[in-house]
Amino acid sequence: MDKKLKSFFFFLISAFSLGLALMVIPSSQPVLADTGPKPQINITIKNSNPHDDLYFGFFSNTNSGPNLIMDEEAASNEFFSTYLEDPIIQKFYQAGLDNNGYYFMKIYMLETGYFHDTNYLGFSYFAPSNFKLGIFEANSGSLIITNPELTKYTFQADYVLDLQNIDFGALSSTETNYITASSVLTPDPNIINNNIFRLLGRMILTMVIELAIAILFKYRKFIPLLTIAITNLITQIGLNFFVFNAYKTSGDIGYTISLIIAEAIVFSLEALVYYTLFRFFKRKEKMDDIGHPILYALVANAVTLAITFIPLLAYQ
Repeated sequence: MDKKLKSFFFFLISAFSLGLALMVIPSSQPVLADTGPKPQINITIKNSNPHDDLYFGFFSNTNSGPNLIMDEEAASNEFFSTYLEDPIIQKFYQAGLDNNGYYFMKIYMLETGYFHDTNYLGFSYFAPSNFKLGIFEANSGSLIITNPELTKYTFQADYVLDLQNIDFGALSSTETNYITASSVLTPDPNIINNNIFRLLGRMILTMVIELAIAILFKYRKFIPLLTIAITNLITQIGLNFFVFNAYKTSGDIGYTISLIIAEAIVFSLEALVYYTLFRFFKRKEKMDDIGHPILYALVANAVTLAITFIPLLAYQ
C-alpha cells in the first residue's frame, strides 16, 4: 500500500470514528450525575392464585447502591425503627437473620419497602448481583425463600416466577420455608429468544444491505461478491459476539459503546481485506478493475450502522 493511499485510508478511519461518536452525543440533554441505566431484575409472575395475598422481597449478602441489607447492625439504626414495626417487614427481616448471610434488603425506591403485586415485580435501581427471592402469603402467614442464591445473568436480568405448584396453606407459618430456586424462578425465555433473533436479524440485514451496496459499486461478478459475503459473515459473527457480551454486562449503554468500537474495527478490517484481495484477484485476472474497495467499506458500514441507530435516536 503506497504512502498516499495509507494516508487516505487512515483519514477515512478517523472520519468514520468521529462520525460514529457524533451520532451518539446527545445534543440537547443535560448530563446528570445519576443518569444512565442501572442493574435491574425484572420478574413476571405466572399462575398466582387471586385469593392469595402475596408480598415479595429480595434477600442479598451485600449492599447494592443505596439498597442496604437489613442485618442486625443496620436494624439497630434509629432510622429503621419505624420501618421494622410493620409486621410483614418484620417477617422478612427475621427470616433474613437465619438465612446464611442473605438478609432482607431495605429498598429506598419504594415507600413500603416491599412489593405487593401479583403480576410483576422489579428491582430497577442497583439490583444486587446475587440474590434470593422471598414470597410471603399473608392469609396463611407462610414465607418461602428460594434457595440457593441466584446470580443475575445479565445487566438487566428477566425472570419468570411460576407459582402454580405452590400451596401456601400447606406450608409452615411459624418457620421459614425453602424452595429450590430453579423450580419456580427461571430466566425469561421470551427475552432470551428475542435477543437471539435480534442478533441474527441484524446479521442477515447487514449481509443483504452490504451486498446491495456492492452491486451499486459495480462489484457484480461472483468473485468479489463471494469475497464480500464471506468477509461479512466472519466480521458480523465477531461483532455480534462482542456486542452481545457487552450488553449482558453493561446493558444498553454497553451495547451502544461496543457497537461503535466494533464497527470502527470491522470497517478497518473489511477495507484492508477488500483492497488486498481485490488487487490479488486483478493480478490473477479474476477481476477487471478493483474499483474503490476502501470507499465501499466505508459507505457499507456507515449505512448499516445508521440503520441500527435510527430506531434508537427516534426513540429518544
